[in-house]
Amino acid sequence: MLPPEGPDDFVIWLDKQLSDRNWSDHQLARKAGISHSVISKARRGISPKWDACVAIATALDLPPEVVFRQVGLLPPLPPAQGEIEEWRHLLAQLSAKDRYELLQIARLKLRLKRKLDS
Repeated sequence: MLPPEGPDDFVIWLDKQLSDRNWSDHQLARKAGISHSVISKARRGISPKWDACVAIATALDLPPEVVFRQVGLLPPLPPAQGEIEEWRHLLAQLSAKDRYELLQIARLKLRLKRKLDS
């Protein structure tokens, strides 16, 4: 998640999000419950408002802050902090059991890395 430098960067980011999901602009608008014109305007350099960003984030299953930052409504974060923000969002949607399981996997990966590095 790189910080935006202008409207074109948001469009590039949005294109990647849609491509990753094999969605069109119309599908995003429908899933987000917003007018297609919001997406069309964003492609012409008119940034979506806060509520549209929340709707887009919800449709993309991302924390709203990610979209806010991509649009330029919030200042950029260092890349690692952005990843932590996304992890926090995803983990909040999982059960305690699933979160514990992922924690165990992370600990195992770290132990393996340390073993390989020594």
